[in-house]
Amino acid sequence: MSRAIGLAGFSGAVGLAMLAAVGPVARWSGVSPTVLEMCVLPFLLNAVNIAVIAWALRHYEGRRLTAAAVGLWPIRWETRYSAFSVNWKAWLAFPVLLVVALGPLHRWSVDAVWHVLPGPGWSADSTPAILRGALPIHMTVGLLAFELLIRLPFSVLVEEAFMSGFLYPRLGPWAFVNVGLVGCAYHLFQWWTIPYLLPYGIAMGLLRRRFGNPWPNIGWHYATNAIYFCTLVK
Repeated sequence: MSRAIGLAGFSGAVGLAMLAAVGPVARWSGVSPTVLEMCVLPFLLNAVNIAVIAWALRHYEGRRLTAAAVGLWPIRWETRYSAFSVNWKAWLAFPVLLVVALGPLHRWSVDAVWHVLPGPGWSADSTPAILRGALPIHMTVGLLAFELLIRLPFSVLVEEAFMSGFLYPRLGPWAFVNVGLVGCAYHLFQWWTIPYLLPYGIAMGLLRRRFGNPWPNIGWHYATNAIYFCTLVK
């Protein structure tokens, strides 16, 4: 668990450094910081995440980075299912956790954290302004297509390969809870979202536990992010 938090925290710290650099780079290049955040930062950060996974596999387990090493292939499905298993309870806990994470707590927690430690106003990631419908840039069809067809598939695949693929089976019997805690460290560069990401991360951990592989998490993660960006089109 300490190694997992360390690896995820390193990624989060790199994300913080990149976020801090967006403003100066935007002023130097003349490109909107929101565009840099949406179209450049994810590729740089996820390249780092791939390197972190590769380093951890080689350093701790003497293995190369492959689809099998991060659980993406071959696809194995969880078959155990009884009234006493976590799998069964997941169907009850999963929607409850989502309601907690994405219901009133979503906006309230973002407002509360932003009030204490505000983030960059140009960020497109669930800031108070975004939650009230004020995107700092105009979401065009071309930008939306880039998000849905290029950026989101890459970002979601790498994040879930990190969390639900590589780390999850190494987090012990309480992995479905631990992965939510590790996910908070991973999202340090989006600190204002962490309060609602904790129950959301546990819900994703239960989804991973129920099906036994990362692909349902990848599909759910992509679908929710895609819906979010579609709502930004005016």
